[in-house]
Amino acid sequence: MNVPLFIVSGTSGSGKTSIVSALIALGLGERVITCTTRAPRSNNGVLEIDGKDYFFLSMDEFTRAKLAGEFAEYACVYGKFYGTRKRDIEKSDITMSALFAIVDVQGAETLMGLYPNATSVFIDVPKSDMLKRLTDRGDSQDAIARRLAECDIECEKAVLFDCVITNRNCALDDSILLLTNLVKGR
Repeated sequence: MNVPLFIVSGTSGSGKTSIVSALIALGLGERVITCTTRAPRSNNGVLEIDGKDYFFLSMDEFTRAKLAGEFAEYACVYGKFYGTRKRDIEKSDITMSALFAIVDVQGAETLMGLYPNATSVFIDVPKSDMLKRLTDRGDSQDAIARRLAECDIECEKAVLFDCVITNRNCALDDSILLLTNLVKGR
């Protein structure tokens, strides 16, 4: 790795992608695009794009990549597979300030073991804020119930991370500033 790697994780609806996207817009790095077997979803009326938001793979494609040893980490999350390919982490350009891997808590633990010099960040969110965000982004009631149930288990893992940022509703700018300072200080 030629640039600092930031492993960003947290509960569903914590704002991981929103925070990292703001740093990328400021020119502070790039995001590792991860793979998933789930279908693209709409976020505020904008459909996710293959190769920009995720690499959307069929189950067969994902399985082939897994068997070929292409993933640094992968996990089944809420019935769909997600994975981060080694080549997408190691492709980093030396001119970047940072590389951000946005992954679930299981994936973060694996990446922390593989890349011990990385900085790990857990994005926390109050459950009431999480519920509003998941509802606003159009998650089904069933999906919301599963994510809320998993929240406590994921939050227990926060102690494993180098830094915890609480991203409350109406305080996104504060969370962006905290991560910006962390990246600039690295």
